[in-house]
Amino acid sequence: MMQDILKKKGWLSATPDGFQRTVLARGDVLSLRTAESLFHAGDDPGGIYGLIKGHLELHLAARGQSPTLAHIAGPGFWAGDFAAIRGAPRRFSILARGECTVLRLSRAEMQRICQEEPPSWRYLADLAVANLGLTLDFAEMLRRVDSIARVAAALAILAEDDAQGSHIVDASQADLAAMTRLSRGAVNAALNALEKRGWIARRYGGVSVTNPAALTDFVRHN
Repeated sequence: MMQDILKKKGWLSATPDGFQRTVLARGDVLSLRTAESLFHAGDDPGGIYGLIKGHLELHLAARGQSPTLAHIAGPGFWAGDFAAIRGAPRRFSILARGECTVLRLSRAEMQRICQEEPPSWRYLADLAVANLGLTLDFAEMLRRVDSIARVAAALAILAEDDAQGSHIVDASQADLAAMTRLSRGAVNAALNALEKRGWIARRYGGVSVTNPAALTDFVRHN
């Protein structure tokens, strides 16, 4: 099944087999077109969504003319936990970055699973904590004054392991500028500096992290 990627990557992969089977069996698969929304900031709480194929963009609620792109996520990523658990309105918007396939577990089904198997609440709490950690990582990235360190931190957060063991960042220079709140010129200069150190390789529409250990060590100490 194409949903099996969710058993190999991301939050669900760290939960017990029985819980995984229940979530996959009770969820429904949705297809999204490019730029189609999964949900918008302010929407009523719904379910949680696991990305099976493609990439999703997370956008903050618009504030004037500021860029809204906050994160780009690949397969294995789950979203919607904040609203679904608390019953609160959505805090951000999620759009498809190209064609995507997602698994939706409705809030009603999520609550039903937890009523039947109370320990399931723990796994949902783990999801919420993981996404809170991601939020804190981005907040820490934005507090960095040095533009090279800020871009390096963003790349470390965004890098995905692919089937070949490479670490790919599916983000353009404009995307990185929006996420880091730097000018495109500053991002370009930072990428050049990181590439000269042999830690990344620029590619069309994105970046390959060629030395993840060195990049992570730099981020940790700068």
